[in-house]
Amino acid sequence: LLGARTEDSTGSIIASAALATTTMELLCQASKRWINERRPDGGFKSFPSGHTTAAFTGAELIRLHYGWGWGAGAYALATAVGVSRVVHNRHWWWDAAAGAALGVACANLSVKCCRAWFSPRVDPQSGTLCLGVSCCF
Repeated sequence: LLGARTEDSTGSIIASAALATTTMELLCQASKRWINERRPDGGFKSFPSGHTTAAFTGAELIRLHYGWGWGAGAYALATAVGVSRVVHNRHWWWDAAAGAALGVACANLSVKCCRAWFSPRVDPQSGTLCLGVSCCF
């Protein structure tokens, strides 16, 4: 989204995308191995839908960084991914819904952390501009 307006720094956007993607992949794959639900087509590791999780992670990252102007289109594409996984018998509807929820949660958590990590602070005592690392929940 080169040229699109955002209040976030480039470092914050890159870090939040990396953190969200890593968190999403770890949680999604761990859930697939732990739950090991059968797919509608007979395969294994259905829950949650990894494709849907990835699509909604990306859509929510775009919405959080660039607003609903870009986010609405990203959400439409992510929804199409989730629906296609169900229509083509690769997942149950709840697999796709859980993937969407997991993706949105991972994106929100990563952006919250990275905005805190990459936002400069002014020391109230000295007036010095500081860059601190913190994560608040």
